[in-house]
Amino acid sequence: MPSVANVTDILRSCYSHVEVAGRSGARGVGVTNLKRLFGRPRELRLVVEALAATVGDVEAVASSDTGSSPLTAVVAFELALPAVFVRDEDLSGERLRAGTKVHLIDDLVHSGESVASAARLLRRTGLDVRGASCMLVAPESTGWRDTLAAAGLHRLDALAMTTEL
Repeated sequence: MPSVANVTDILRSCYSHVEVAGRSGARGVGVTNLKRLFGRPRELRLVVEALAATVGDVEAVASSDTGSSPLTAVVAFELALPAVFVRDEDLSGERLRAGTKVHLIDDLVHSGESVASAARLLRRTGLDVRGASCMLVAPESTGWRDTLAAAGLHRLDALAMTTEL
């Protein structure tokens, strides 16, 4: 049986450096194929453990969008925390009490808009968004840092940068 690769190698296997249009219509580079990751349980475990290590002292995790929901669910399972899932302008999953400390999870941060939008929605519902993590982040020249800062998020933990792949 082959040995399990390191996290960067695993992320490389589920990332494509192609130009795509986001929900807002803005063009960006990069897409993740989480089906590849979920099809390899040993590699999935390594990525989930790495993401879980970035979460910190919170009471729940939240997805930044529908695409990151499966990843968020397995991180929640790993940490034995409840999860809430952002779907457009709605939340699903666990009903959390106002003031609950939440950490956002995303697969790929390019412009930062998905994470920023999710943080704003969670805060409007009374949740305390403490931070965010992602598998991959684009270079800062895409503007994600300013977008997150405008939404009150000043720290993003990423397992790797897309330029490393």
